[in-house]
Amino acid sequence: MSDEQEAPRKITDHETVADLKAAVGARRELGPEMEDEVLETFLARVEARVGAHVAPRSGSKPVARPKVTEIESPIVVVGASLVLTIPSLAIAGDVAGTFGLLLVVVALIGLNLLYFIDRWVRMG
Repeated sequence: MSDEQEAPRKITDHETVADLKAAVGARRELGPEMEDEVLETFLARVEARVGAHVAPRSGSKPVARPKVTEIESPIVVVGASLVLTIPSLAIAGDVAGTFGLLLVVVALIGLNLLYFIDRWVRMG
């Protein structure tokens, strides 16, 4: 067979499969309003991998893409923390009573403060 007539190969990149599963899980947790951000993040990772894979074959350098490690939108952090906090409040309230509720609320406030302080410091 020639190169043009090769049968499609099965995806064996475990990292891509793991990223896809993580993106689907994040979409389920964050809801449809955050779907675009989740998809953009996943596609940026796939595009970077494809570029790195194709570049050696074509003889060109891969296009430098910024790493998708920093969450750009504060709404994502606030939304994710609320999505995780609501069931935590229910469990903590049932198991540990008022102390558990206070602990979860303090943790929520602390994590959000740390995120926003870090963001403020990075922006200068």
